[in-house]
Amino acid sequence: MEYIRIPTKLFSLPEWRSGLSYETKIFFFELISMATYQSCEISFMGEKFQLKSGQLITTQRYLARVLKTTDTKVRRHLDKLHLFGLIKVEVTQNSRSGVTQRYKKRRTLVTICNRHLYTGSLAPEEGEDLLKSWIWI
Repeated sequence: MEYIRIPTKLFSLPEWRSGLSYETKIFFFELISMATYQSCEISFMGEKFQLKSGQLITTQRYLARVLKTTDTKVRRHLDKLHLFGLIKVEVTQNSRSGVTQRYKKRRTLVTICNRHLYTGSLAPEEGEDLLKSWIWI
């Protein structure tokens, strides 16, 4: 079973305590839950992508629709999380031939930095001290 685990150290970081809004923090956890948990190949917007663990290929518009927010807020959240080093963001145009410039879609590759810190499954027998240092959601 996969879990999202949050190191308690994250909550003591200055950027986490004062630099990120509550909404941006929730957005970060949503991205973690949407990212791949292992390397895989997916088809997105007519192209194949090889994603590594902790990556998500999407559009900002899709994120806005799924998370019931605006495109502008999605961009702000992504920028803020990138600024604090929690994610890496790469935005590119769809390169399919025969598509006019007007209909080209921008795709966003999001990489969760230090994904291994947030995912995995730990059994209780792996040590009480380790388990006490994590918050499980």
